[in-house]
Amino acid sequence: MSWVQISWPMFAGATAILGLIHVLIWARQRVMPEHLAFALAAFSLATLTLFEFQALEATTPQRLGTLIRWMHVPIAVLVLSLVAFLRLSFGRRFFALAVSAAALRLGALALNFTTGVNLNFATLPTVGRILWPGDVLVSYPIGTPNPWVIVAQLSNLMLAAYVAALLFSAFRSDDRRFRGNAIIICGGWLIFIGLMVLAAVLMTLNAVRTPFIGTPSFIFVIAAMSYQLTSELFESNRIASSLQASELTRMRDRAELSERREQVAHMARVTMLGELSGTLAHELNQPLSAILSNAQAAQRMLVDEPEDLAEIHLILRDIVDNDRRAGEIIRRLRVLLRKEPQTFQAQDMNELIRESVRLMDHSLRNSNVAVRVELSPILPLARLDPIQIQQVLLNLIINARDAMSPAGRGRLTIRSEHDRGRIRVTVADEGPGIAEADLERIFQPFHTTKPAGLGLGLSICRTIIDSHVGELWAERVEGSPGARFCFELPVASEGSQ
Repeated sequence: MSWVQISWPMFAGATAILGLIHVLIWARQRVMPEHLAFALAAFSLATLTLFEFQALEATTPQRLGTLIRWMHVPIAVLVLSLVAFLRLSFGRRFFALAVSAAALRLGALALNFTTGVNLNFATLPTVGRILWPGDVLVSYPIGTPNPWVIVAQLSNLMLAAYVAALLFSAFRSDDRRFRGNAIIICGGWLIFIGLMVLAAVLMTLNAVRTPFIGTPSFIFVIAAMSYQLTSELFESNRIASSLQASELTRMRDRAELSERREQVAHMARVTMLGELSGTLAHELNQPLSAILSNAQAAQRMLVDEPEDLAEIHLILRDIVDNDRRAGEIIRRLRVLLRKEPQTFQAQDMNELIRESVRLMDHSLRNSNVAVRVELSPILPLARLDPIQIQQVLLNLIINARDAMSPAGRGRLTIRSEHDRGRIRVTVADEGPGIAEADLERIFQPFHTTKPAGLGLGLSICRTIIDSHVGELWAERVEGSPGARFCFELPVASEGSQ
């Protein structure tokens, strides 16, 4: 077996394997179609190499003429694949040259099957034989040139001009990676096109006694292109892995930050218990005193008038009602202090406002703060976490009370409105107001205007509202004392739980 019989099939097999590898890469990552274009070019080159190998061993003019004719099919596919590959790799620059090259190559393919023996020869009467090193005898064609071969050469010239223009523009680019890709890919293709044109012309004109042998030289070009594509793939995967790791770290940090925010918010609610202790003591004292009075009255009646069971039944019912009232107060306290994950549900904002005012009623009256509640009668349900939104309401009410407490009096106004799919709640006071420069600064962590404040309340409130896809802001009240704090939340969609 000669070295030609070993080398050409080996070149074809190696090129086909490269093409198969890039087909598999494309099948796994469809967002990289340049790998499919490269695979088609590699398969075409492998097919061309096998045709060339058979042409080297052809012994009759008919056999050699037929092989040269069919060699133009993989050449046409090779040109079209190259055009697609360069378009995907380098964009639409100079693409008119590429389209012209592809169109001329398709025209040459049609002429290859309709004129002469093939596109290179009008007639092919003789097969020449020449001895290569190693005592290998190979064939070459001897015949009359086909004048239509000029169409294929024009296609090659257009293709060479397209590749050269891309290479020249790459040299002017500031992107070093882009320049490197262009030198390897475009430079390699220019070498191959030059060899292909030179070999075809010499063979057609019978200038040298040699067959068409451009494919082995191009094996190294296709291998360099494969290396370049594979390097880019590895780099892309490395970047993707790095981004994935960064995203996982960011998500973990976000989860930890969210957990810490929840802990701080919970501690703020616990701290708020001190503010509510007066109200809770007052509210619990009333039902507990009523329960005690009713129980004592029932005891006396059982001694003095044991037969008056109807009156005793009324007393017992009153005891049950007051017990339920006290239980409801304790339930509201437990809900407020409960530490649970954020749960959104459709909720009546007006009811949350009323409950918050009830909790603060005793404290507000002790501070001589009058409360005016203006609730929209047609307010739709809001999508919210009731515990967290009540925390926001209580914090804003406490801040308004503190702002008015130095004067010893004032009026607190709480308003609810609905506009364009959003529910707005406004808490307005008649305190000294807020300086223009502080309207945003007051929401920053640890910024406070209170002598004993920590500066976390409004920051936590904004974080809560942001997590509800809402907005919280402060406004100055022009022409009158005081400030307004407003927040908006989205309306609950139909079917929200």
